[in-house]
Amino acid sequence: NVQDMLTAKQRLNIGVSHELRSPLTRAKLEVELLEDSKIKEDLLNEINAMETIITNLLDSEALNSGRKTLQLEVFEINEVISLMMEKSGFLSDSNIVFTPLKDETTIEADKTLFEVMIKNILENAIRYNPIESEPIQVQIENIESTYEIKIRDFGPGFSEEDIAKVTEPFYRTSQSRSRQSGGFGLGLYLCKQIIEAHQGSIVIENHEEIGAVVAFTIPKRQNQTENT
Repeated sequence: NVQDMLTAKQRLNIGVSHELRSPLTRAKLEVELLEDSKIKEDLLNEINAMETIITNLLDSEALNSGRKTLQLEVFEINEVISLMMEKSGFLSDSNIVFTPLKDETTIEADKTLFEVMIKNILENAIRYNPIESEPIQVQIENIESTYEIKIRDFGPGFSEEDIAKVTEPFYRTSQSRSRQSGGFGLGLYLCKQIIEAHQGSIVIENHEEIGAVVAFTIPKRQNQTENT
C-alpha cells in the first residue's frame, strides 16, 4: 500500500545517506592534504554542500518517522540567537537586525535543532534579500504559552505555487534553478519537521508591502512524555 511505499522510500533515503557519509569523509580528508588553491577551495565547498544535504535529509527523515527524540533543555531564545549572530560567520557578515524581547525568553526545546531551524530560515532569507535593501528582520513575540518568531526579508517574495510547496522536500522555488542561488530544497522542509516535532506551527507568506515572512509559533514548554 501507499504507507508501505513511503516507509520503503524513507528507509532507502536513510540507508543511502548513511552509506554516502563514509566516502565523503574520506574524500574531505584527502582534499585537506592538497596545497591551498582555488581547486581545493572549490572541492571542499562541493563536499561541504553534499554533507549538508545528507545531514538535512537524515534529520528530516528521522523527525518525520518519529525515530528522533527531542533532546530537551531550558535556554534563552534571546541569548541563543544573539550568540548565533555573533559566532556564525555567514550570519555576522550578513545584513540582519535582531530585536530581542525585553521580557524573559526562556524556552524548553531541543537547542541544537532550534539553532538549525533559525539558521536554515536565515540562509533562505539571505539568499533572496538584495544587497542594497533594508536588513533582514528577526523579531520575537511573547503570546501566552508560546513564542512567535518572525523572520522577514525584503526580496521578491514567493509565487503562490512556491508558498504552497516551499516546505516540501527538494522543492526549488521558481526564481532559483541553480544550486548557487536556490539551495537544495531541504532547508525549509527540515524547519517544518523541527517545528512540528515541538508541537508548533510554521507559516510562510508574502509581506503586504515587499518581501517574505517566515513566522513560526513554538510552545514555551513541551508536555510530550515520549520526548522527556
